Amino acid sequence: MGAIKAVFAFGLLILNFIGALFLFTKLAGGIPVYLEILYVLAALLVSLVYLLGTGFDAKWAGPIGLILFAVNMANAVCLYLLIGAFLTFVLLILVNAMGILLSLFSLNDEEDDDFEPIAEPVETYDVEAEKPAKKKSRKRKK
Repeated sequence: MGAIKAVFAFGLLILNFIGALFLFTKLAGGIPVYLEILYVLAALLVSLVYLLGTGFDAKWAGPIGLILFAVNMANAVCLYLLIGAFLTFVLLILVNAMGILLSLFSLNDEEDDDFEPIAEPVETYDVEAEKPAKKKSRKRKK
């Protein structure tokens, strides 16, 4: 199941980066361009870690994916405010919303429980209760 999620997440990330690069080419220049380059490089690194974790069904992949897609959505909002390309913005929001849903569903994907029944019976010991010591009675002298 992890390979299917990884392929679906890979497709969502590819669509997300294509949209971000499209909006990136529309930037006029200056500091936002450099910040966007740094963001894309960092997001690519985190995306690779997320895809590896999803492929191996790691439990930490769900929270990383949730954060990654939420930050990608925030980046899409920032690029929309700077550029104003509405159609690309809507498509990026939809792609990131699907990514967030994928990550949320993988958070509750607990196929193996940590609480497995014990295969061996628990070893117990029978301890006999100690009998109270007999009291020695004093014999009466006559």
